[in-house]
Amino acid sequence: MRPRGRPSSDRFPSGSLTTNDNANTIRSHHQLVGPLQVERITLLPCIHRATLAFGFPTRSDVSTRSPHVSEQVCSNILSQVAGSEELRKTFIGNLSATERRVEVQAISDCLWNLLHAQETRQGIGRTKLLRLSYQLAKETQIFPRHLLLRDIKVASQPFAGGGFADVYEGNHKGAKVCVKVLRVFDKSDQAKFIRGYTREITLWSYMSHENILPLIGLFTAEHAARRLCLVSPLMKNGNLRCFLQNHPDTSRLPLVLDITEGLTYLHLLKIIHGDLKAQNVLISDTGRALLTDFGLSYVVLTSAVHGSSGFMAAGTTRWMAPELFSECTAPSKESDIWAFGCLCFEIYTGQYPFYQHKSSGAVVAALLRNEIPRLPTGNDIRVPPGVLDDWMWDLINSRCWCQNPKERHSAQMIRDAVATRLVHGGLPGVFTRNNSRAPELPEAQGCLLHELDYEYIAHVLIQSAESLK
Repeated sequence: MRPRGRPSSDRFPSGSLTTNDNANTIRSHHQLVGPLQVERITLLPCIHRATLAFGFPTRSDVSTRSPHVSEQVCSNILSQVAGSEELRKTFIGNLSATERRVEVQAISDCLWNLLHAQETRQGIGRTKLLRLSYQLAKETQIFPRHLLLRDIKVASQPFAGGGFADVYEGNHKGAKVCVKVLRVFDKSDQAKFIRGYTREITLWSYMSHENILPLIGLFTAEHAARRLCLVSPLMKNGNLRCFLQNHPDTSRLPLVLDITEGLTYLHLLKIIHGDLKAQNVLISDTGRALLTDFGLSYVVLTSAVHGSSGFMAAGTTRWMAPELFSECTAPSKESDIWAFGCLCFEIYTGQYPFYQHKSSGAVVAALLRNEIPRLPTGNDIRVPPGVLDDWMWDLINSRCWCQNPKERHSAQMIRDAVATRLVHGGLPGVFTRNNSRAPELPEAQGCLLHELDYEYIAHVLIQSAESLK
């Protein structure tokens, strides 16, 4: 019978994620050093010692008959650490050594379950635990096992591509999925990308919103030189630009509302999209718009992973706010709003912003002259007559394309304006959603890892807690 304290091979995925294939899989970022020999521990004396540092329940407060005592100790310690910046820094620093990767994997899995527990799905405590989760992942490059996928069949040829990734169709548990293979070949570059994109991956994995494309998990494809892949549901309708070309009579304003809902959600989570354009908006089977690729191109390029500099390499120049051409200016909520205006320009004209300019240099020059995209005329019009009305053009021009970023409206303000316009316009089937409060985490059903050894994790955490005295 296997001792409870020892992580066994049956606890980890097989196939592309086996512990025997560490160097060539996603485990290159989650490398395990082999089974950890841990004797069965006596928990309650350790709990008593931890009370000295953190004020947890004493031995008399904790029932020795409670089956959840170890889990509660884990929750208490992690919550205390998450609530203090100083404790988080020391705690993560103590766990960053390579020889502690097995322990970090267990703690990462414990954080995953804790964040999906009903009592921590809302509130300030959840936000602090999320911060601890992504900071731990950033320093150790270890993610919860729930995100590490296996047994995905990937097509031999991509069906699409962008500035930093090739997109393949795949199959996961009988469902079609989209496998985005990053154009990052060197292992050190992959590690650099993971470090730069950890916050977005972590928060994306906990998102639950009907206008955000879900992240199913991470995968390493054999046929793609074992590069890191991001796996999400496959949207058969494709991106928004192609969808409108194939369905030109589609009502545009409900799609705009969907986009503003998703962008408001991201901004409430303090996530900057950074590459908002029709190509990065997908259409679901039910005709809803979903945002994807938020933060991705910015992290790839600014982490020097892609082998080029600036946003122009990713083909985003036409959607960039003027201030982004200034040195040391990073994408912001305000630059997202400028890009949203450019996205609406695409939706309502069928043309790219600054379509009359053929080169990125000409676009940059126009932006530096404080020009805005010009409405197409004559043969340049790509949409049915009357699609763009005065109200929408005013929204784009006066609320999104202000030269002073501080004068641009917030995503929430624009969402409210679009929702009001839909209601007053009398369009059928339109309803508004209140996202002004903090976003909730997804339901825990199907998300929890059920094989965690909380007694072992509590032992690790208590030892760490004692080192923080």
